[in-house]
Amino acid sequence: MQTILDYAFNQMGIRTIKLEVLRTNVRAISLYRKFNFKTISQKGDFIHMELRDEVGKFLIWRRDGTFMCEAEFSGKPWGDIGIAKSPI
Repeated sequence: MQTILDYAFNQMGIRTIKLEVLRTNVRAISLYRKFNFKTISQKGDFIHMELRDEVGKFLIWRRDGTFMCEAEFSGKPWGDIGIAKSPI
């Protein structure tokens, strides 16, 4: 699963994966939740879930209060977080 998600988000540029699963398929639901899929709705016998690849920025400050750099990360809830720093 991790390889598939990594390929979808990093190689194909997909930003959101949506799926539907039968409410009675407990093993599949457990797997999806393990990889941080969130339930977005329930309709009849189905649960609709999604996983988003979120990109964010944050600022890094030194202990003395001076600005050090701006960093960008790609939120990969299923694996490692990649961080790219850009000093100013």
